[in-house]
Amino acid sequence: MTEEETTERSAEILRLALPLMSKHAPGFQPVSYALWYEYAHGGNGALRTEVDEALRGEERLSWNRTQALYQRHLLDGAEQAFTRARADLISLLGKMQGSVKEAATDTSEFTATLDAFGEQLGRCGTVAEMQERVDSIMGEVRRVNGSLQQLDGDLVSSRGEIQRLSDALAKMREEADTDALTGLRNRRAFDRELARLAGEGDALGASSCLLMVDIDHFKRVNDTCGHLFGDRVLQGVARAIAATVKGRDLVARFGGEEFSVLLPGTDSAGAVCVAEQIREAVSGIRIRRAQSEQTIASVTVSVGVAQRAPGESFDGWFERADKALYKAKNNGRNRVEKAT
Repeated sequence: MTEEETTERSAEILRLALPLMSKHAPGFQPVSYALWYEYAHGGNGALRTEVDEALRGEERLSWNRTQALYQRHLLDGAEQAFTRARADLISLLGKMQGSVKEAATDTSEFTATLDAFGEQLGRCGTVAEMQERVDSIMGEVRRVNGSLQQLDGDLVSSRGEIQRLSDALAKMREEADTDALTGLRNRRAFDRELARLAGEGDALGASSCLLMVDIDHFKRVNDTCGHLFGDRVLQGVARAIAATVKGRDLVARFGGEEFSVLLPGTDSAGAVCVAEQIREAVSGIRIRRAQSEQTIASVTVSVGVAQRAPGESFDGWFERADKALYKAKNNGRNRVEKAT
């Protein structure tokens, strides 16, 4: 297959996938894009079979069904889907560039024709000759006008597809930075944000604090109530923490049952206040079992607070916050401790 055939094939798959995305939930989302692109491509027989079977029973795929199909058939190929999406965008841009070049060639030739027309008029000796030249230039005007109209149509046609692809790529990036279970930023996104703020000079100076938050006895929750219930606990704690912070504050799931909160421009006293608000918000959570609706005892967290010292490395900062966290745990849990 030639490069041109590959480009045409990719563009054709995209044209087939876009209306499917718009018809089914959740519209132009990364998961939906990956699913319907793969469906239109036709290379994943198992996916096509299951989708066709699902569509015999329901006119529009729900978000839950879309996500289930994605996880079952495409999750391991998410990076491949991202690469294809990027290739489609490049392909569309290439086609647009070709249309622009073609129109530019026509206008360039038209400029030369106008120059020649001026010279020819000077040599016309009769009305008939002049009429012949005028008819010729009018033909050129109509040809170039048609070329420009074609360019305008190509640009309008491509603009919507490019915008949708661009949005899909941005959402894929967002998805890669998001913890799938809690909806918070993940560790990678948290580290990148730290690096970005560090590049702002004093944005992470002495008046910035780091909180390390850990769910108390979380292993006991998993062992007693099961991992699915443990996931609900994580989600509930994540919502409570996220509802407490604001502005430039950043919350991330650091790993397992541990969360990180970055408070730029907040001193130690203010950070302890935020930590206490988080602790109280979490202790007020009541989580029920999905089947029995039985409410378990409240969940609690321990929090370590560390204000960044002037010139302190990130590793040293994290280590002090982590030590404060374990001090809180060793002193009875469900409490806030400040690093020295």
